[in-house]
Amino acid sequence: HRQQEQQQQYLQQQQQQQQQLLSPKILIMQPILRFLQLLCENHNRDLQNLLRNQNNKVNYNLVSETLMFLDCICGSTTGGLGLLGLYINENNVSLINQTLETLTEYCQGPCHDNQNCIATHESNGLDIITALILNDINPLGKTRMDLVLELKNNASKLLLAIMESRGDGENAERILYNMNPKQLVDVACRAYYQQQYNVTSLSARRQRRGGKLTVAYGIDDDYCDDDDEDDEDEEDDDDQEDCDEDDCHIEDVRLGRGASISSGRSRGTSGAGAIDGDCEDDDDEDSGVSPKEVGHNIYILCHQLAQHNKELAGLLKPNSLYCSEVEGVQATGGQNQQQQQQQQQQLLQQQNQVDPRVNRALVYYASHTAQIEIVRHDRTLEQIVFPIPEICEYLTRDTKIKIYNTAERDDQGSKVSDFFEKTDDMFNEMMWQKKLRARPSLFWVSSFMSLWSNILFNCAVIINLIVAFFYPFDIGDSGSSNNNGGDGQRRRMISALGGHVSAAVWLGLLASICAAAFLVWARDDDNADDVDDVEDDEDDDDDEDDGGGGDRDQQKQQRKTTRRRRQQRRRRRRRTLLTTRTSRRRWTAAVRITLVVTAILRLILSVGPEPTLWLLGAITVVMKSVHIISIMGNQGTFTKRLGQILASAEILYHLMYIMFCILGLCMHPFFYSVLLLDVVYREETLLNVIRSVTRNGRSIILTAVLALILVYLFSIIGYMFFKDDFLVQVDDDVVFDTGGGGDQQSCSAAAAMADNLNCDDSGSSLTRSSLSVDMGGGDRKERACDSLIMCIVTTLNQGLRNGGGIGDILRAPSSEEPLFVARVVYDLLFFFIVIIIVLNLIFGVIIDTFADLRSEKQQKELILKNTCFVCGLNRSAFDNKTVSFEEHIKCEHNMWHYLYFIVLVKVKDPTEFTGPESYVYAMVKDRNLDWFPRLRAMSLLMAAQVDSEGEQVELRGLQTQLETTQTLVALLSQQLSELKEQMTEQRKQRQRIGLLNSTSAYYGIGGGSGVNALRQQNQIGIL
Repeated sequence: HRQQEQQQQYLQQQQQQQQQLLSPKILIMQPILRFLQLLCENHNRDLQNLLRNQNNKVNYNLVSETLMFLDCICGSTTGGLGLLGLYINENNVSLINQTLETLTEYCQGPCHDNQNCIATHESNGLDIITALILNDINPLGKTRMDLVLELKNNASKLLLAIMESRGDGENAERILYNMNPKQLVDVACRAYYQQQYNVTSLSARRQRRGGKLTVAYGIDDDYCDDDDEDDEDEEDDDDQEDCDEDDCHIEDVRLGRGASISSGRSRGTSGAGAIDGDCEDDDDEDSGVSPKEVGHNIYILCHQLAQHNKELAGLLKPNSLYCSEVEGVQATGGQNQQQQQQQQQQLLQQQNQVDPRVNRALVYYASHTAQIEIVRHDRTLEQIVFPIPEICEYLTRDTKIKIYNTAERDDQGSKVSDFFEKTDDMFNEMMWQKKLRARPSLFWVSSFMSLWSNILFNCAVIINLIVAFFYPFDIGDSGSSNNNGGDGQRRRMISALGGHVSAAVWLGLLASICAAAFLVWARDDDNADDVDDVEDDEDDDDDEDDGGGGDRDQQKQQRKTTRRRRQQRRRRRRRTLLTTRTSRRRWTAAVRITLVVTAILRLILSVGPEPTLWLLGAITVVMKSVHIISIMGNQGTFTKRLGQILASAEILYHLMYIMFCILGLCMHPFFYSVLLLDVVYREETLLNVIRSVTRNGRSIILTAVLALILVYLFSIIGYMFFKDDFLVQVDDDVVFDTGGGGDQQSCSAAAAMADNLNCDDSGSSLTRSSLSVDMGGGDRKERACDSLIMCIVTTLNQGLRNGGGIGDILRAPSSEEPLFVARVVYDLLFFFIVIIIVLNLIFGVIIDTFADLRSEKQQKELILKNTCFVCGLNRSAFDNKTVSFEEHIKCEHNMWHYLYFIVLVKVKDPTEFTGPESYVYAMVKDRNLDWFPRLRAMSLLMAAQVDSEGEQVELRGLQTQLETTQTLVALLSQQLSELKEQMTEQRKQRQRIGLLNSTSAYYGIGGGSGVNALRQQNQIGIL
């Protein structure tokens, strides 16, 4: 009976698969769509337009037809978009992916006409593409989640292509019209956690099966992890949340010790395209695209849409940004306490509303996403948001600091040209640092490069102190050996210092050892406390699992409350331990120094200074060898040819250093003194002192040559006229051996008395060349200008070293001598020309060079602080603007983001380029820097547009008021003219009445009849 049921189920499955198989008429569409995609490859604008409009009587808009084909195959014409899972299956998903890729190729470049054709089509094409991203496509998602991820990835790329390089927000608003922003963010965050779920489940399935992989993916509403997995994630990521919360869009990748990144950091492919990745290699064997890459593309889509939707922009803010805003509210002044408390409560409420898992995913996406601004061919600015390639994490911090501080400005005051020239070297360093991780021993040695350098310098200082205090080491009987002599010296030193000093050294050594042991125990105790906290958290999880009944929503709320309480407890503990660990770090450094010093002193007192010097010399040779290996490992020197290695000035310097270490160990300890010059290499201030001499070395050398010529001329004049005045005082107590048989030996009376030594003069004759020595103890004077060469040497030696010139050592002439005036002129000319002018010229060149170096350093620091590295805008340009200067150099024009984008176009497949990426790739290939913005920023342009719009509004208001005033003036003028006419009419009427009155009076006076009087009255009545 079971076999029959299984056969029936098998037959039903076969029937369903046959029903889902596509007909040949539909299958032929896939190569056709692929052909149309290849026609538009590399953003062929002519063919993109030709597919939309053939300029014939009958045009076939293949762009619209392709979109309608997608509409039909997804089943949206038969019902709602929520039924996509019923129409998308394993048989037609490849055809849908090809359709999406073809539509994407239609739009990229950008081709604005094709973008508008897709966005404004009468069908609901944008709704279909959005539904492919937002909806769970089941039952396909339960069996082949890799196909669903590829579908969502292509759909997100298509939406990005529709919005590519558009200055307006029309298409973005059309996309947002029927989209739920919260749901879009949840899809991106769900993909972040699905990556971890897939890696874990994949390894488990590979252990359980040996045949073909049968993937059974699935994501629940809790982001595909239960409580235990979530708590483990919180343990891993809690440090990231607490330490660097203010830097979500990081400009520096988090590096580990020395010059490499932390090994515990997660490394995933975070880009759209063929970007390097090593943590998803196993997963990529079974699926074409990783879930984290899909989520990253969806996050970039959210980032682009957030510019046109405030709700979506608020959802993309991680929890850490709310914390920084709370700190900002606490730091602001000018507000009363109630307003500050209200703002803090509002921000904290927003912080509590954010799911910790959503916040963790958003922090990851934000830290692996960068944005830049480029200048297109038409000189318009465009913003590009892109994923940071994984290989960029391998750029060392030392390199970034060096490039930032040493980039030179060109003639136009821009540092971009010098920065661009170094991009190839930085990219090669990234490649080498990635390979270095495969060599654990070399990687460990290279990670402590600065530590080896500090140890070497400290050893050099200690060695030279021992040499300075205890040399010569073999002070003993002449017949005793070196060892016995050293023992005698050690015994005399101990007896001279006394037993108290030796006991104090022993006490200090034991105290240092005890303190070091205590610090180690305290650190282990802290680690044990952390383990106890983890065990307590696991007990809390067990308690939650034990209380398993009840409503699922209530359990979710309890788990969230427990996790939030656990995080608060961890953060409180970290804050309390922060000051303790800081002070412990200081105590650890002090204990280490004390331990090393007391151990060396004890070693000197126990075995003597010479064996201690040998031991420290051997340690120096070994440590310098390790240091050279670490330098070569960091720079990738092992992969270079011997000629390139020897051409490196830094490698040659370190090889000379180890050579002097070996000479000091094998030949003579005085060679160790040269090692102290390393302080010049380590300190920038001393380097500036050296540069003050070497920078204008040619000017100094030419000035010195001029001084030699002048000295030569003065020597000739002195030899000709003042030969007898060159009398140099000499001391009679210096003797020298002129015998040629035995070993030459010199001694002085003072040295002989001090050392109780006798100068054996047997077999040797004490003599003076050309002069007899007066042994009476007095001083003698020798003639120093009998030959021209002696005159030159004396003038050069005595004339330049004496403050008054050559006249200080010549014989004082008498005023009665005939050459007295000439001698005075000779002395004054030498003093003014050589001493005052020429020597001060040399000193002035050195001092001016040092002042120039100091001013250049201050100017460089001022430029780095107040000028944008990329565009060169000054800090004052961002005063009273919506974007501050710090935000500008961190987000808009981050110099490292430009490097990451150059690396992106180098490691990405050219067939996957977007329009801006193809443009930048061509510019980088041609070594053209016109795509870098110069004295321009989109934020300032937008602010200028807003200001101009405000001015236009003001002008419109003033124009309206002016028109109203003109209307009122015209109305008043009309009223005045009417009033004037009325007054004129009244004046005429008065004149008429006066005329009638005069006429009636005239007729009355003349004896008019009563009939005339009656007629007059009637006229008056009419008037």
